[in-house]
Amino acid sequence: VLNLACEWSQLTIDRGYRYFKTDERARLSGDRATMRITFYKTLPDGVAVGTRLLQEGNTESADLMTAAIDAEEFTEVCDALKNQP
Repeated sequence: VLNLACEWSQLTIDRGYRYFKTDERARLSGDRATMRITFYKTLPDGVAVGTRLLQEGNTESADLMTAAIDAEEFTEVCDALKNQP
């Protein structure tokens, strides 16, 4: 899942957007699943940023599954993980 989120972050940046969010998750037959990825240049009202919620320690009251991800911040995390021994 982390590798997939890293790919989504890079895709978001490559397409000229700042944030992405996944929703409409559904499990299909076998080992298949679907989801929708939405890209944002700026966030609409009411959409939280997942990385900020984690930094602020609001994980109990926040729904991280509906939060958007700041692609630039997440890509930094991905790069740091790649560089670990």
